[in-house]
Amino acid sequence: MRWHTMMWGYGMGWGSWLGMTVMMIVFYGVIIFGIIAAVRAFSGTRHSTAGGHGVSSAEQILAARFAKGELTEDEYRQRLATMREIHGSW
Repeated sequence: MRWHTMMWGYGMGWGSWLGMTVMMIVFYGVIIFGIIAAVRAFSGTRHSTAGGHGVSSAEQILAARFAKGELTEDEYRQRLATMREIHGSW
């Protein structure tokens, strides 16, 4: 009887093994999530311009809206001038 007890985990049923498996997956998931979060936090947001061509993401959004026809040319130029006046040379 001793051999049987040792072989099958001292009376632990399938539910216990399933629970341990789920907890290991959760444990490693938390570890991986923590590493990813730490890398993102320490790398910071160094992107002051979108695309790296000196054009801000706000200007790109404004240009996209103008290209879609959501803004007239006057509205586009007025908003662009306002953005540049308030925020300087992005």
